[in-house]
Amino acid sequence: MEMIAEDLAEYACNYNQYATKKTIGHGLLGFALLTSNAMQLRTLASQKQRDVIWAASVVLVCMSILVQIILAYLLVIVGKGNIQDPQKQVKLQQYNNIALFLTTLVSMINVVINVFMSTTDSNSYLDTNSLQLIKNST
Repeated sequence: MEMIAEDLAEYACNYNQYATKKTIGHGLLGFALLTSNAMQLRTLASQKQRDVIWAASVVLVCMSILVQIILAYLLVIVGKGNIQDPQKQVKLQQYNNIALFLTTLVSMINVVINVFMSTTDSNSYLDTNSLQLIKNST
């Protein structure tokens, strides 16, 4: 009987460790998306064509970056929290639900950003010298 109890203790789930690993993974994916948004913002800043779609794209990229920063702060709180403490479970669950909502919001914003950026003329990213070289080569 002691052997079974030792085996169960060995395989018992440490919920805090599980939640922390999950949160770290979530955070790393968020960091990758944040890097992608920073590159999109850089691309938009260097774009020569400045129209309504450009302005909407800039606003959406900035919104996405802001929400991702808030999400990162929230994930740090969730990652450090003790899910096994009954007094903290409700608050951590609420934070986790908010994090899920923010993740969904960021995903939807980024889909719209990518649609806007794919409708933009690729020549608008080039300066006049590059455009002239392309015209001369064709």
